[in-house]
Amino acid sequence: MTRLIVPLPDSTAYPRILRGATIFVGSGGFAYGVINAWSAAAQSVTVASWWTPFAFGAVFAPYVVMVVAAARARFDLVKAAAVAATVGYLAAVASWPLLRTGVLLPVHETLWIVMLPGLPPLALALFWRYLPFVALLATSVLAQLDSRLARPVPEQNLFALDLLFSLAYSALPGAACVMLIHIAHTLDASQDAAVATASATASARARDFERRRWDELTHDGVIATLIAAAKTANGPVLAADAAKTLANIDLLRAPRTTVGAMTVGEVATSVRAVAVDIDDSVTVSVEASHTTVTTVPGAVNTALCAAVAEALRNWQRHAGPSECTVSMVAAGPQLSVCVADDGVGFDPNAVSRRRLGLRASITRRMTDQPGGWALIDSTPGHGCTVTVGWRAR
Repeated sequence: MTRLIVPLPDSTAYPRILRGATIFVGSGGFAYGVINAWSAAAQSVTVASWWTPFAFGAVFAPYVVMVVAAARARFDLVKAAAVAATVGYLAAVASWPLLRTGVLLPVHETLWIVMLPGLPPLALALFWRYLPFVALLATSVLAQLDSRLARPVPEQNLFALDLLFSLAYSALPGAACVMLIHIAHTLDASQDAAVATASATASARARDFERRRWDELTHDGVIATLIAAAKTANGPVLAADAAKTLANIDLLRAPRTTVGAMTVGEVATSVRAVAVDIDDSVTVSVEASHTTVTTVPGAVNTALCAAVAEALRNWQRHAGPSECTVSMVAAGPQLSVCVADDGVGFDPNAVSRRRLGLRASITRRMTDQPGGWALIDSTPGHGCTVTVGWRAR
């Protein structure tokens, strides 16, 4: 299991667009392999007998790896496969002239390997902006040289014209792929900026709210009580006003662990209520044995329930058809709640670590509480487990 606290992969544009583009390119490479299999076998007489199977595998196998890796969100493997596809193709077109037998193809027939110079650069365009076009120049030049050597010398040498056509024809999809990935990065950057702005705005509003609370207490409580004390003699009414003002000050300054304490049973009831409210099919279990936890701060209970609710909503949105369980355990000085599903899961390494998502909605919400913690375990195809808890100090 991969253990990393990050948001789900579809919280950013780049992984989703990259996955779709990779599957498109990889499927295209596989289709080209199927289409050219017969031609490769028929033209094997033009080169050493062992060359064709090895070249065919080197040229087309990386595209199968790309599709499988993209399906599992393993973009590190996708990147390696794109490089392997380019190196394999360059090695094939560069070695064919050295190993040819001298058997020529008919004038109307094209050597199978020279029909694919734009495919490897298209795979590189998933990750690089300029390297694909350098690779395209190399693959096109070598492919055209092989084409000239594979057939009888034509009456007119159209090498330059064929090379320009190959470059122009293949550069367009490569440029489109580069722009698509660039747009994905731009969308993520814009979203990051929007989230940062929203976070700054929320912080400013929170500070303003707290400032207003202090202003109200100072004006309506402290100053009013002091003025009353200066104008009137001590009495029951003045004493009650002063006691109320002092209590309000203590309430603002008190740490969250001293406000609204709840029993473990009350926390369990809150968790059950949250789970049933979101999806009444979710199984909720509670185990409280040999625990030293007698009360839980109200703020911790609020954070636990909010985190559980967010985990359940993520299960509904992202896990696909699957079962989900919620289990609460109070043991020793610790209380924890686990939300586990057997859905599609996700790969934490495939997404930006700067995203908010689960980090803000679950992890930060819990770690803001003294003694609070959170863990998110997931891997593609093996579901997701979100565990939040609190340890008494």
